[in-house]
Amino acid sequence: MDPNATLAEIRALIERWQAAGSRGPWTEAEADQLIEKVADLDKWLTRGGFLPDPWATPDRVTTETRRRDLPRRDPYRNRGPIF
Repeated sequence: MDPNATLAEIRALIERWQAAGSRGPWTEAEADQLIEKVADLDKWLTRGGFLPDPWATPDRVTTETRRRDLPRRDPYRNRGPIF
């Protein structure tokens, strides 16, 4: 699967939906296509696939990166007086 092409197709379908408005010529087939594309991209990412280029910014920080980069703290430091 090409996540870049899939994201472009998702965005095109969303644009058509937005242009159609709530009572426009949005079809059930287009809705099915959108659901299928989103499900495909979700499956791709869940299995460890790379992000589409528009989402893959160099400064993107993941939860694992943040946890790994956080300094370890002493749980007994600065706890205040013990009575």
